[in-house]
Amino acid sequence: MKTILITSQKGGSGKTMLAAHLAVEAERTGDAPAWIIDADRQGTLTRWHERRKAETPQRGEVRLEKLMTALAALAGQGAAYCFIDTAPTISAQTAALIDLADLVVIPVRPSPSDL
Repeated sequence: MKTILITSQKGGSGKTMLAAHLAVEAERTGDAPAWIIDADRQGTLTRWHERRKAETPQRGEVRLEKLMTALAALAGQGAAYCFIDTAPTISAQTAALIDLADLVVIPVRPSPSDL
């Protein structure tokens, strides 16, 4: 299973929607389940998932101190991807999540250009 972390210290950069869209597309095009985990206390990814009519991607509700065990369990169940949305901050929690990830995606808004 590939664990993909979407993180940025900036709020409003599109982390949550990127996590949701990547998970939906991975589920749609893949032959194995994709999961999402909302590691942001604001819970926007969780609220999105609760309103979603489709049953996939699946959402794991995991305490962060048990995340490593939970990721191993998901992999053992045949999950192909796990997308983790984070809070807009730099913290020890974010550093620990980065250590668990196979890939870290950092969305940024482009700066205005004079071109």
